[in-house]
Amino acid sequence: MLKIAIRQQLGQTLLDVDTELPLSGVSAVFGRSGAGKTSLINILGGLATPDAGEIRLGERWLFHKEKKIDLPPERRNAGFVFQDARL
Repeated sequence: MLKIAIRQQLGQTLLDVDTELPLSGVSAVFGRSGAGKTSLINILGGLATPDAGEIRLGERWLFHKEKKIDLPPERRNAGFVFQDARL
């Protein structure tokens, strides 16, 4: 399971996610413009840090605010492709 329980203030929007996703299959994130989809992906990838919470991939912590765990992107063994070309 990928356990995500984070909070991040994004201007006027509060990104508040508490979910568990299976490690197999496909999961999708959708919502209106400005809802925090890209911010969530950046947090999962380690490119941004949430204000509070935790992210656990299986038995491995990627982020835990209180335990002061915040693995850098290169140690998360995850990747994603940006929506637009960035070369």
